[in-house]
Amino acid sequence: MVLSFDPRVIIPGHGRPTDQAALEEHLVYLRTVQREVHRCYEAGLSAEKTMDELFQRQDFYPHLGLPERLMIVIELEHSHLSGSSSPSVLELSSKAAAWSYR
Repeated sequence: MVLSFDPRVIIPGHGRPTDQAALEEHLVYLRTVQREVHRCYEAGLSAEKTMDELFQRQDFYPHLGLPERLMIVIELEHSHLSGSSSPSVLELSSKAAAWSYR
């Protein structure tokens, strides 16, 4: 939706102001995460095992840093796939912190 306004500058909820190219790149990342989570879910992997698999891949967006954010996205996508209600922010933060601690 943001791209449909053809903005010169985008002010995200987190991070620095950016441009359309960076937003498009982030959308590719999110679609890739979604595809990989679906693949792992269908193979019977838990959210934690999915995170482990993606994190171990050297080519999986290493420049983004903060892998605990990826854990949050994976948990949310898992809840959607399983048909369960979305975890609370506290649950998501706890799971991300637990994964990071491991």
